[in-house]
Amino acid sequence: MFCLNPQETVAGQSANGYVDKFKPDGTPDGKFLVGSPTCCIAVDNVTGYVLVDKTVYAEDGVSARPYFQGFQPEPVVANIAENGWICVLQPTAPNNLTCSNITGPATSWPLPVASTNVGTNPQSLAIVVNGGKTYVDVLTSSTPTLWSVDTSTMATITSQPVTDVTANLPGGSAISTFDSLGTGLITSFVDKVAIPFSETTLKQGNAITLPGVPVSATSTANGIAVIGNADQPNAGGTLTEVNPTSGAVTLVPSVETSVLPVGTVPASTGKGFFVCPQDGVSSCSSFTLP
Repeated sequence: MFCLNPQETVAGQSANGYVDKFKPDGTPDGKFLVGSPTCCIAVDNVTGYVLVDKTVYAEDGVSARPYFQGFQPEPVVANIAENGWICVLQPTAPNNLTCSNITGPATSWPLPVASTNVGTNPQSLAIVVNGGKTYVDVLTSSTPTLWSVDTSTMATITSQPVTDVTANLPGGSAISTFDSLGTGLITSFVDKVAIPFSETTLKQGNAITLPGVPVSATSTANGIAVIGNADQPNAGGTLTEVNPTSGAVTLVPSVETSVLPVGTVPASTGKGFFVCPQDGVSSCSSFTLP
């Protein structure tokens, strides 16, 4: 597991910004310098490469493979890595979604990238794998819209307006996908709702009202979403379990985290997941929802 800490410093180093590594049991396993990242981290499940903003690192952090062919100069607002692909969102149209396949040999890097326009103010994204093909779903927020883009052609498959959310989503948002169910879930933190949608048509279901103060969302391997909530009096967090198919939602107050769950890492099976600290020293905490 990998945790991005943009402000972390190490004695004797003048630069800040590290990726902290953790073993599968949650114990710390070193770190590597990435140097003042502006945004986000993602890890590809096929190659194991770690994407920080728009630079790709090997798992040991030694070899960085920056992408210079085709990216816009603007900062990154969100990224994703899955199924051998990386995709990056940048704020300015046109060409604010950029993707590249990263399964090629190292000698061919930097690989060329391809871009497309997905509307105004892109905010969050997720990978969908359907019929052996890789798609990326993007939420743009000025006029809330959900887009589906085929990564192999960078052509928009479909787009649909998103209702029940505030324009510009000032509290942030997340997209979780459940390929085995053919379902995705949009979570609006400011509106405290989760909205299921079809991965193929983007048709949306009824908004699910969330308890607590949501700050993160992720999918677990058994088709359940985990929503992290800020528990402000205790400077930690609670968790909410959401079934995107039935719409059932359950606050799990018995599972209290000592750190703000702004990032959660699902386990490979079942309802398990980790919440990791940003100090690079403490172990991650593992949880299993009831």
